[in-house]
Amino acid sequence: GSAAVLLASSPPMDPNRVVRFAMICQPGSAVARKLLGDKILLPPKLLTGLLGRFGRDPLPSPMVFELRNKRARRISHCGVLEFTAPQDGVAILPDWMFENLKLKPGESLIFTLRPIPKLTSVTLQPLRAAFARDVKQPEAELTSALEKYTCLTGGDSVKIPVSGKEYTFRVRKVLPSRGNRKLPNAGCIINTDLKVEFMAPVHPDPQADQEETKAPKIEKKRIPGDVETKLTGERLSGMKISDVKEAKGKMCSVCRKDIPLKSFALHEMQCARLNVWCDKCGATIRRADVPRHKHCEKCNAVVTPEQYEEHMLKVHGPVTCECGATMEAMRLEAHKSSECPMRRVKCKYCGILVVHLELEPHLRLCGGKSCACRVCGAEVPRRKLDAHLAAVHRINPSLVQESKELYDPVSLDVAKATAASLGQQYR
Repeated sequence: GSAAVLLASSPPMDPNRVVRFAMICQPGSAVARKLLGDKILLPPKLLTGLLGRFGRDPLPSPMVFELRNKRARRISHCGVLEFTAPQDGVAILPDWMFENLKLKPGESLIFTLRPIPKLTSVTLQPLRAAFARDVKQPEAELTSALEKYTCLTGGDSVKIPVSGKEYTFRVRKVLPSRGNRKLPNAGCIINTDLKVEFMAPVHPDPQADQEETKAPKIEKKRIPGDVETKLTGERLSGMKISDVKEAKGKMCSVCRKDIPLKSFALHEMQCARLNVWCDKCGATIRRADVPRHKHCEKCNAVVTPEQYEEHMLKVHGPVTCECGATMEAMRLEAHKSSECPMRRVKCKYCGILVVHLELEPHLRLCGGKSCACRVCGAEVPRRKLDAHLAAVHRINPSLVQESKELYDPVSLDVAKATAASLGQQYR
């Protein structure tokens, strides 16, 4: 059956409990899955690890991961659809996320389980004028379409399916602000009352009439209660859009910020004199810094001429892992965390760290030792304790408590003896 996880409501996550890991990413098209919205697939073993990490505490809901591409200096956020990714150490992302994060298939991201606030307002800018022409009821359409999203991140370019078509929107502004300059503003849109504003399209259609190129102007309107779909009459979950209106501003062609109309002319004149826009990294650069603002041809990272040789050596130079595999330096971290046969992993029975290459014989010996069932006291081999709990007591051990608490405590002497019997060193 499916290993999908039902993300029911739960208490807010402790901000001090940080879960961070590196994982290789592949697009949904690589596994013949069309992923909509911002929800990703993660491997089943990660769910087991999270359950062990949180123990008896419930998992955070909704589960939101910060995605960080250190090479391209891009940060975004996503939700989780299922823990059914077919390969350990590999996450499956919607195809549009690769372009948004400037990520290539097979590269790694840093995942951080991080709580974010609920959004109250978001400003979207269609990439093209087709959305304003084609969608006559954006209020209802967006309510349904955005249900495929868990969160929105300021600065992202997201694909939102509306009326059978996919439209690209730039998330220009989200509220409330985090107040943290090191992190982009972002927020959850589940179980929230959301106000949506539109800006004029980034690329107006030159063949369309002037009226058609404007963002839709809709009277401010409050929707009582949950919104209902017209096709089925079923109630939509949580998020509802309470306002849809045209943003009262204009985008500066240089810095791409939403500027109030009353100060737009002066701002754009000064901005064009001082700044330029970099299409490669989507950043505003001071004209004085342009000679030193260069991009690496391999990874698109921003490097100065003085840093170029050092960057090529540290990031793209060949490195050899302790297992003997040679790769680009930028892939070493992900390789060590999920691929390297010499990586250390913890035995689920005795808790010692074992080289992954030696894990299977260790688990056979360690799992064969008997332990007492904490429910009925029966002596059961450790490797069969999960089956015993499920078959005899109808208990799912992964949902009860941390697995290390299910097995008899293993003394230091026993752990060392187990390692020595396999010719391993206790770590």
